[in-house]
Amino acid sequence: MRHYDEQDEPSCCVRCTPPFRFVHDHFRWQVSWLADHRQIASLPKADAPVAGFIEPIVISLTAHSCGGSRSISLRSLFIPFRGTIIEQGHNRNSHIVKHVCYNISITEVINLNNGGPSILGRKTKTCLISCFPTLDRKCRRMKLCRFGPLDQETPGLIDDTGMLRSLKGILPDITVGHLSPEQLDALRAINPNTLPVVSEAPRYGIPFSGAGKYICIGLNYRDHAEEAGLPLPSEPIVFMKAISALTGPSDGILVPQHATKLDWEVELAVIIGTKASYVSPEKALEHVAGYCVANDISERSFQMQTSQWDKGKGCDTFGPLGPWLVTTDEIADPQALSMRLDVNGHRRQTGHTSNMIFDVRSIISHVSNYMTLMPGDIIATGTPAGVGMGIKPHPVYLEPGDVVELEIEGLGIQRQTVKANS
Repeated sequence: MRHYDEQDEPSCCVRCTPPFRFVHDHFRWQVSWLADHRQIASLPKADAPVAGFIEPIVISLTAHSCGGSRSISLRSLFIPFRGTIIEQGHNRNSHIVKHVCYNISITEVINLNNGGPSILGRKTKTCLISCFPTLDRKCRRMKLCRFGPLDQETPGLIDDTGMLRSLKGILPDITVGHLSPEQLDALRAINPNTLPVVSEAPRYGIPFSGAGKYICIGLNYRDHAEEAGLPLPSEPIVFMKAISALTGPSDGILVPQHATKLDWEVELAVIIGTKASYVSPEKALEHVAGYCVANDISERSFQMQTSQWDKGKGCDTFGPLGPWLVTTDEIADPQALSMRLDVNGHRRQTGHTSNMIFDVRSIISHVSNYMTLMPGDIIATGTPAGVGMGIKPHPVYLEPGDVVELEIEGLGIQRQTVKANS
């Protein structure tokens, strides 16, 4: 632990009116003032800042009055993990966060707690004030995953170097209960360097457990509607995919009995993090926990038998999802992602999410007007041109032994082998 005083070289000098906020070493801080125009001379520096376990730092701040000696107030922003208060050295929800302490030299400190102001010190006096930092959202990056044998998956994350690290011992599983902003913030506070590296190449499962609904949007790319010979929709076409269709990103695709037209569709999947009902497009993305790659496997002969598409979409293994759940801090704009799909090494689909007819905001808002979206609900947002059904002059469909590989920018790669259903 290092103590910084006013002899240290200042990292910056700020003149401001209240409240004053600054981001430093991956933490967000706030200082509120009772008097205007104060100058902070020695902002905190850290020897080895990490966006994980928060170690105590003693910081010296000197406040200088610009208009004479006046009372001022310094207080921290008490919203760690959106309100989860964790005491120093205390382990709650399998993560540890400690107080970070200010050592503050000022003329007068006003304590605003306990029902009203009270003077803690006059003249120049050093006061030790505990506060909680909040990780700055611009620095929060996370890819969550589950790996291991089917129904025995271990929770994990992908670090900044692309290495898989195990969360075993931190939490038993990644569930829909971990998709809220509070829980995601708690997971972000874990220092990946403290987690064991998984050296082997494991099977990846669905990135989280407990999904409640799998909602799909049809004909949401102009070029796909054109290749299907169908008119552009005037509103999102909503249908459902069975939850039992979900499978890992590299698990085999089983050909259903009597299937003759097995097709592929690379899609951006939106994972809901908080309950959403009647939300506006402007507020819609606030309810998103993250994004995944999805392959909306379809049996066209089943799909086209009636006006209802569900039975051609919900067969077992028709819902590969993953390999990761990439949180929204890594995806600044879901409408700025390239996507591609290959079959047996031949490029079949090349697209971009900017070409959606209805963007992600609009889709979430629209769906939330007809059903309440819950944490863990999945929305597959449509596919670009290049599906097997649309290949001219003769459609091309998947056969046992075929290999499908698909990727969306920043979200990872899926690879599946088609297998006969014995």
